[in-house]
Amino acid sequence: MYDTNGPRAIKLVDNVRSKVAGPMSCWQEAYQGAPRWPQRIRDDFFFETNKICHHLRLMDQQHKARQTKTTAK
Repeated sequence: MYDTNGPRAIKLVDNVRSKVAGPMSCWQEAYQGAPRWPQRIRDDFFFETNKICHHLRLMDQQHKARQTKTTAK
């Protein structure tokens, strides 16, 4: 499992909170119900959602790059 009290964990949670505070995003939508969860579940959810949202953003960028390449032909 994760060390939820370590400096890396604290940095990740702070990073997530800053993303949630921004415009509507994958992170913000995912975290709308998280505050009601027990601390341990919420921490694990933060870490996993961060990975998933990063992966979705990467896939979106790749898709846009393919579309641009296709329309340029």
